[in-house]
Amino acid sequence: MWVLTIGYAGGRTRQFSLRGEQVDQVRRWLGNYHKLKEAIEAICELNHARLRPEDAGKRRSRTGD
Repeated sequence: MWVLTIGYAGGRTRQFSLRGEQVDQVRRWLGNYHKLKEAIEAICELNHARLRPEDAGKRRSRTGD
């Protein structure tokens, strides 16, 4: 028997009991989750970088009026 522990915001945790034959599949799922999370974070970084120049220009033009 294996135990998967997941941590949530605020220090809350949840535990799941896994049968031995489930471990490899759950490891793959967790790997996919981490890859997806990294990709989403990279996309967010790109979006922020693309938005910054426009935001800075808009702020400057408003103060110059």
